[in-house]
Amino acid sequence: MVQKVNFSNLRGDTLTVGNTVITGTGVTVGGEALGGSITTYANASLLPLSGLTAGEFAFVSSNSSIYFTNGSGWYLVQSVNQTPSVSLSTSSISLGQDGNTADITYTVSEPEGTPVTITVSNSGITDTSLANVQHYTSNNTLTINNVGFATANEFTVTVSASDGVNIGTATANVSVIYEESGQQVFTTSSTFVVPTGITSISAVAVGSGGRAHRVTESGNDNMYSGGGGALSYVNNLAVTAGETLTITKSGDGSADGSYIQLSRGATVLLKAMGGEPGTLQNTTIYGGQASQGVGHVKYSGGNSGRLTNPDTTYPIRNGGGGAAGYTGNGNTSAGGRNGFTGNGGTAPAGGGGIGLQGTSVGTISSGAGSGAYGGADANGNYGGSYGGGGGGQKPVSFSFSGDMAPNNSALRIIWSNTQTRTFPSNAADV
Repeated sequence: MVQKVNFSNLRGDTLTVGNTVITGTGVTVGGEALGGSITTYANASLLPLSGLTAGEFAFVSSNSSIYFTNGSGWYLVQSVNQTPSVSLSTSSISLGQDGNTADITYTVSEPEGTPVTITVSNSGITDTSLANVQHYTSNNTLTINNVGFATANEFTVTVSASDGVNIGTATANVSVIYEESGQQVFTTSSTFVVPTGITSISAVAVGSGGRAHRVTESGNDNMYSGGGGALSYVNNLAVTAGETLTITKSGDGSADGSYIQLSRGATVLLKAMGGEPGTLQNTTIYGGQASQGVGHVKYSGGNSGRLTNPDTTYPIRNGGGGAAGYTGNGNTSAGGRNGFTGNGGTAPAGGGGIGLQGTSVGTISSGAGSGAYGGADANGNYGGSYGGGGGGQKPVSFSFSGDMAPNNSALRIIWSNTQTRTFPSNAADV
């Protein structure tokens, strides 16, 4: 019969069996003295059951186990070998922007006190001309060198300690980071590939202003200009470097339902609606509605003005609705306020547009003015970029008929891995 006894230490004249520490010669186990020599057997079935001397040990090579006898049977001494532990001075380092060399020191603890073998490996360095790890055993130090990564990259370094039975490990993550900041404006359908090293983006979308309507009829026609485009923005949108996002522009303001949006597959991440186009019908012409958009923050475009029973001896004209802003809805035509919302245009001007750089660009131009982000042409035919509604006008001759579509929707994406870039206050070009 073989009984199993756990032990955690067997060296010199000390044996720990279960919760009992046996030390020195002449100590008895089961009433018998512990001591003697060790005999090797190929397997446990060859252990003798007669002629036993209490305290003798046997080593069975088939299972690498030690047995000892009390003179009448055998005890299996079950060894508990504890895994060496490895600790590093840091679990993560950054190279590139912060320098291209860094040191990591390590400490190894071996519970049994036996010698250990240290090895160093990495995952992610396929070319040592780009990065390498130097191991200095004299002071337990690793030096990590970035010698060729010119763009963002990541790899790991692992230190392993083996006592011949178990292996303990510790890993440090190494990031090669270079400043990656930028912005991109889209005025047509397109795609955007997330740059290397970028994990989040911010974006703003402005819907197109509604087109102006011009007619040949004289008399008591009801004349309308277009509504202003809505504005939506998102901040710190999680992305994956290398993934492709889709920009979709639908419509140019000449019909209801125009929009511009950013999406990941079938999921819409950002969307701004365009303003309604001018019409002869005696109804309100609405700006793009925030309720139909997608974003962290959303505002509606301003409604257009309208004229009824006009004086046929003078050009019939009315202002377009202003684009929505970063802090509120767009203004209705024929007046409005300066600030970060597109002003409604004073007849016959198109509605004021809104900029794509947040509040950092200052006051937005009114519809009747000119400038980078607002204004209409001299006749008020087109809404200001971006999102201003087209201005309505009827020439004195009543001889021209046409629709003037602003087609001024846009979407801007900004990103950085070293600084905060969000709308509306941290969105200027870098």
